[in-house]
Amino acid sequence: MARALWTPVAESDLDDVLFYIAFIDRRPATGERLYREIRNRVAQCAEHALAGHAHPDAPAGWRYLKHKRWLIFFQPHPDGIEVMRVVDSVRDLPRHLRGL
Repeated sequence: MARALWTPVAESDLDDVLFYIAFIDRRPATGERLYREIRNRVAQCAEHALAGHAHPDAPAGWRYLKHKRWLIFFQPHPDGIEVMRVVDSVRDLPRHLRGL
């Protein structure tokens, strides 16, 4: 069975998304739903590790999939994927991903 591993940075990214929506926007149900949707989408992607797309601003070997307005960057591995980052697509990606 394919696995989706999450880096600490990716976990923190997803927690930040949940926190912002649930507490700053005051929409806790929406935040929880989005959190589950992203986790489920990543689990599905792990079954098809070569799914997703290359992104010109991402480090070599990274792929991404999009869920609503979030880009989920990952690296494919023989036994699944490793989630590297979860980034809002309206961000300045070159600046946000610089140095990775």
